[in-house]
Amino acid sequence: VLAQDSDSYWAFHKALFNKQPTDDAEAPWITNELLLNLAKQYAPKVNQDKLAQDIKNKTTKPQLDADTNIVKMYNIHQTPSILINGTVVNNPFDYEEIVSLIEKAKAGRG
Repeated sequence: VLAQDSDSYWAFHKALFNKQPTDDAEAPWITNELLLNLAKQYAPKVNQDKLAQDIKNKTTKPQLDADTNIVKMYNIHQTPSILINGTVVNNPFDYEEIVSLIEKAKAGRG
């Protein structure tokens, strides 16, 4: 959806997020049919045939694999997570820690 219609992406994303099961978060629930139906509803400019082919061919898998590798490499366990110059911010809502790490990186000390 993002590749075809970036303006509709967040509406699609929110709709997909809202479809998550609340009773068993680990249960498989995303289907190709669900993705296509939500795209049709929330991203009407998206070409359904192309989206179906992209899903079937796993067109964006290399991008997902890159993200998965980053998660594994930095041992990420929460969302959101912030990395600054290769250092994971312990509390992504700690403004002072973020500023400190940025300043260290700018000074070449981090």
